[in-house]
Amino acid sequence: MTALWVAVLTFLAVLMATIAAAALLRDLKESDSTRIRKRISETISSPVPQSRLFRNLNAAISDAPGESDEPSGWWRSLQLMVEQSGLSISVSRVVLQSVALGLLLSLPSLLLTRIIWVPLILAVAGLIIPWLRVFYVRSRRLEQLMSQLPDAYSMMSRVMLAGQTATQAMQLVSSEFSEPISGEFAYCVEQQNLGLPADAALVQLAKRTGLVEIRMFVVASTVQREAGGNLATALDNLSKMIRERSRIRGEVRSLTAEGRFQAAVLLFLPLMLYGLMYLINPEHMVILLDYPWLIAAGFGSECIGAVWIRRIVNFDF
Repeated sequence: MTALWVAVLTFLAVLMATIAAAALLRDLKESDSTRIRKRISETISSPVPQSRLFRNLNAAISDAPGESDEPSGWWRSLQLMVEQSGLSISVSRVVLQSVALGLLLSLPSLLLTRIIWVPLILAVAGLIIPWLRVFYVRSRRLEQLMSQLPDAYSMMSRVMLAGQTATQAMQLVSSEFSEPISGEFAYCVEQQNLGLPADAALVQLAKRTGLVEIRMFVVASTVQREAGGNLATALDNLSKMIRERSRIRGEVRSLTAEGRFQAAVLLFLPLMLYGLMYLINPEHMVILLDYPWLIAAGFGSECIGAVWIRRIVNFDF
């Protein structure tokens, strides 16, 4: 029983340390582009009482169904991440899957071996795997949505130059394009048809997707509705800007491909060497298992190196 409690407390300590490290890395990742996104987000969501342009925006948001009852903080961030992934699943279910998988992987190893760090590693892996799946699906979906935006904005610009409204242009995009942009725009149009103000529906679209390019469209649309202007020209310029950003992003990925490949080799090389040497001389390599702090130090060094290399070869602009 004592060993079990030690394992549980150690697992909780590792979990809290992981959460703290993730929060620290999130703070370190702040950059100019992140501040620009925050500025745009504040423009479409913060109250500006002295401005006539956004005088009805916050009232419209507060009148939106279920908006005032939404949770805030980290739970809302998890809900938004799951929603952006497009998976038909709730945050509570993902949490239950994480806990169940962690227990399923750790309990048998806890009963079969006396080495405490083995079930701890399996428990942490079980907790992380469902969230990694959500994060991977979300990233793929947002990338696909980003690739559809230039053509969608170009079509909306041509439709509006032909005399149609922005809502009709969005409805045409929802019928002509495939997922995920068709579903997002269709949901926004449906909200407007059911009586939600257009500004509030567009703000929810920006919050739901989390893309700065859609937030730019929301700001331009709100300005056009309240103060006038040529939204078709703005959409055409926005489409060109997104295409140029995609081109630059592709060049960056091609130039950093060698660095990313070297990072993968360096990260997996210790594990591969240990496995190979264990097959050759298991009696010699099993001695390392008697020093779990060395394994923990090596794993921590691997994590620091992975984050360091990622910050070198990946940057936003």
